[in-house]
Amino acid sequence: MGVSKEPIDSEFFILLQFYGNSEFHELKTRCYSMLEQFPNSSKLYNILGGAHTGLEEFEDAMKCYSQALKISPNYAEPYNNMGNAFKIKGELENAIKCFKKALVLKPNFPEVYNNMGASYQELENFPLAILQFETAIELKHDYIDAYINKGNALRIYGKTQASIQSFRSALKIDPNSAIAHFSLGLSLRDDMRFEEAISSFEVSINIKPNYFEAYNFMGNTLKSIGKTGKAVKVFEKVLAIKEDFFEVHRHLAFAKKFDGSEPQIQMLLDFSLHSNLSNVDLININFTLGKIFEDCKQFEKSYKFLLEGNRLRTKEIKYNIKEDLELFSSIKDRFQGTKKEANTFNKVYNSRKINPIFIIGMPRSGTTLIEQILCSHSNIYGAGELNFLGKSIERSKLVNVDFTKDSLREFQEYYFEKLESLPFKENNVTDKMPLNFRWCGFILKAMPNAKIIHVKRDRMATCFSIFKSYFSSNGNRYAYDFEDIKAYYNLYFELMNFWKLNFPGKIYELDYEALTEMPEKEIRKLINFTGLKWEDSCLNFHQNVRPVMTLSKTQVREKIYKGSSQGWKNYKQYLDDCF
Repeated sequence: MGVSKEPIDSEFFILLQFYGNSEFHELKTRCYSMLEQFPNSSKLYNILGGAHTGLEEFEDAMKCYSQALKISPNYAEPYNNMGNAFKIKGELENAIKCFKKALVLKPNFPEVYNNMGASYQELENFPLAILQFETAIELKHDYIDAYINKGNALRIYGKTQASIQSFRSALKIDPNSAIAHFSLGLSLRDDMRFEEAISSFEVSINIKPNYFEAYNFMGNTLKSIGKTGKAVKVFEKVLAIKEDFFEVHRHLAFAKKFDGSEPQIQMLLDFSLHSNLSNVDLININFTLGKIFEDCKQFEKSYKFLLEGNRLRTKEIKYNIKEDLELFSSIKDRFQGTKKEANTFNKVYNSRKINPIFIIGMPRSGTTLIEQILCSHSNIYGAGELNFLGKSIERSKLVNVDFTKDSLREFQEYYFEKLESLPFKENNVTDKMPLNFRWCGFILKAMPNAKIIHVKRDRMATCFSIFKSYFSSNGNRYAYDFEDIKAYYNLYFELMNFWKLNFPGKIYELDYEALTEMPEKEIRKLINFTGLKWEDSCLNFHQNVRPVMTLSKTQVREKIYKGSSQGWKNYKQYLDDCF
């Protein structure tokens, strides 16, 4: 009888248990020991590659996968695992090539389709990602991971209802899947079904008591619907279990006022001295301490931590102002001579029954407050910061091609199709994505009856408020360096003057400082601009319990107060002429 070239199945089962428990050091030791007895085992080399991958020893992992394939050229699994290693390294195109090689050898391999879908998702090719997940599900009907991945891709792609259905399908397979309940909560939150989202987060925590991300999102969702006290308790509960969850420290800091006596402060100061923390952790710590010391009126310390947080964030996002210089130049080029040709296409397009109200300006200029005031009216729905407009312009390539009836119609139809998918009954809907100021001309070309409200705030107040803020998305990449903020503000200022010149009388300008000085007068003028009848509820906007998802979610539940644009002066001695 010949000597077996592979260990027996029970030995592989033990190795896979180590892999499943992420005990990669022990797994690696055992694999090397067994290879002395089975030097031609492709399965052992494949599993050893997984151990190296788990330890992020990618060069050794690739050697193991290659050796497995050298021994067994028709073995699909090493290609799949090699693809996963490339994916972890961020080499997504190489990952996809490996997955495709695996499918040549084993066409009905659901795990490969699932992994390839995840790679396409990271490349933001959502249609292809979703297709891979669906193929995986067709091959393996109870493949819960594929259902969850499909749901997440659909959610990010903006297909919220379909994502909810995918998560519900996953829960039919396993009602006790904590990640499926959590993911469902995220989609319900995006669908503005906040109480249901909170319930889903709670279920996921009941199943998995230390599900820290579920606590994090539950706290933020509570904050969004004005239940700040409950949110604070959730954040504090998380930190009692996991004191080094620095994102939650930041959320807690922006949910309450500090007086300097809190033990959290010294804890964060101690952590800030640790040399083994990630860049992301240090960013969260510094922005948190910046906010805390501002509450305590220790402005020198506050400025020190804000400066460091911004320096680290700048290093992380690698922004170059040239990108926006080119974009703003292209936008202006598209509209040169617009004043003479403003009515070329206007009569072709009729507004739908929905009347959009665009609220634009720089971030931190008061756009969330204006939306809160407007949607306190019974016939205005506050949709928040929608990304439809920018996507519609990108989809129609309007920045780079000449306007045609077809391109403007496509732009308009895509936008309204997305708008109509939102859950509202009112005839008027606000879209308060501040950076939509870039697209004023496109809006007025395709939707001439749309209302545009430009919120102007003191330059120093706006710029320093941006500098103090941590934006979770990458839409405001200029926001972490004094020179970049100043340059971007200048681009904004010049472009708004350009729009006023080319579309005179089409953009309503609201002065934030005037609003704080004479709120009733300015709010009445604002409602009059919308063409709607006055309602006293617009003066009591702070009592509006609608969900708010932006950084200003706490401030908009307070009354307007004078002097809110003067806070930067506490830091004046450190700023010189930064902005």
